[in-house]
Amino acid sequence: MAYTKHQLLQPYYTSSTYPPPQGTLAHYLWRAKIRFEATWGLAMLETWEKVLVMTLLISLTALVLTSAYLYLPHHLSFLRSRAAYYLFGSDKAQRETIAVLADWWDMARALGGGATNHSAAGVVTEL
Repeated sequence: MAYTKHQLLQPYYTSSTYPPPQGTLAHYLWRAKIRFEATWGLAMLETWEKVLVMTLLISLTALVLTSAYLYLPHHLSFLRSRAAYYLFGSDKAQRETIAVLADWWDMARALGGGATNHSAAGVVTEL
């Protein structure tokens, strides 16, 4: 079978059963959908299977993001206190370490010419 030059230059996604839309934005979204389905293997699934897979994926993503938002700040605080305990030997050393780091921060800002009326010592008194 010989192909004409016009047939060879046709885009690979053109078909009579699933033609691309005519608008620019609609065509871009259509191509993104085709690319997404082909990349993740959803193109071979039926519609109800695609809905099921995407619902599970979105649900799991929402659960992971929600748990990270709710639990991660507390866990990072816990990790910081454990690191201070392992590095310095006690929980009391944590306050002293923060005070030393705040003094170093203020000194570095003063030497760097970026001294302002904000001080890191105020952070230590709040702790």
